[in-house]
Amino acid sequence: MLSKGIPTHLITIIQKIYVENIIRVNAGNGISEDSTAITQGVRQGCPLSPVLFNLYLDEFIRIWLQKLKTSKYFKELIFNTLICR
Repeated sequence: MLSKGIPTHLITIIQKIYVENIIRVNAGNGISEDSTAITQGVRQGCPLSPVLFNLYLDEFIRIWLQKLKTSKYFKELIFNTLICR
């Protein structure tokens, strides 16, 4: 997030939102006694979730494209695409 220009204090706040989250399941007959830790993903229904997902996906695609550009396969794919048209 720093590379996207997001200030450090906002990153700290976002991290605190996602640390030590637990859930309990409501199965219709009351909330369960057992809790489960949430260790990955974004919160459903949170207005921040689509933004966080898009930031992650953007970085993932950038890294993937960079790796493709340096691979022999990608260069052959571009060459073949240009020839076939």
